[in-house]
Amino acid sequence: MGEPLKISYKVEEADFIQAYERFWRSSKQGSETAHWIGGIAVLLGALVLATLPNIRMLAFVIVGLGALLSLLPIARRAMFARAYRSNLKFTGPIATEFSNDVISTESKVGASQLNWDIYSSALESDDAFLLMITKQTFSIVPKRDFQSASQIDEFRALVERKLGSIRVI
Repeated sequence: MGEPLKISYKVEEADFIQAYERFWRSSKQGSETAHWIGGIAVLLGALVLATLPNIRMLAFVIVGLGALLSLLPIARRAMFARAYRSNLKFTGPIATEFSNDVISTESKVGASQLNWDIYSSALESDDAFLLMITKQTFSIVPKRDFQSASQIDEFRALVERKLGSIRVI
């Protein structure tokens, strides 16, 4: 790859939340369905316990835990939305140049030049690439902002050369 791959993109709140939800599920940290089913099961169990006179207080504690478990997906989504809104980087376009040597980025918060070794791996969903910085932190590159399918392929090939195989999520 001779010329740097240039892309200008905007990470919208929905992109951010969807990326974190997909990452969450792909890292086997739980799913919304499992939380809802678990929460409902705990609530039903607590209702049965509530009919027994000697452990009624325990039933109320279990009801509270079941409610928390059921509400975890909503709370997680609210946390992701808050994280997005508090990051000035996402309030405007992000212009990035990906070359063999460095990644140059300009956004509302400033400009940076990073070596590829800041990233440990990469994930790919239907609509974005996630370049992993730590086990739970990543940069989001939406696919919709590439100029063509061949530019997506060129980016994918560059990422694979620099970071190894990309895990599809």
